[in-house]
Amino acid sequence: MPIGIRLDGCIPCFGRLLNISISWQTNFQALKEHVAQTGHFPNKHTKLNNWCRYQRKRIKAGMMPDEQRVLFEA
Repeated sequence: MPIGIRLDGCIPCFGRLLNISISWQTNFQALKEHVAQTGHFPNKHTKLNNWCRYQRKRIKAGMMPDEQRVLFEA
């Protein structure tokens, strides 16, 4: 089931709404679309690849909220 971004800045997930920043949602949606079209993560030296690498660093450092981590790792 695809996850959509609502205008109020929430993502419906598992019957509840997750409050995640608009910029994070925008990048996450762009990543999902890229992977759906190409079948792989973005190439190196792109804005989207840099964002993905930063998200992985946040996960390793324990700095990413659980609701973002669940979506990113899905």
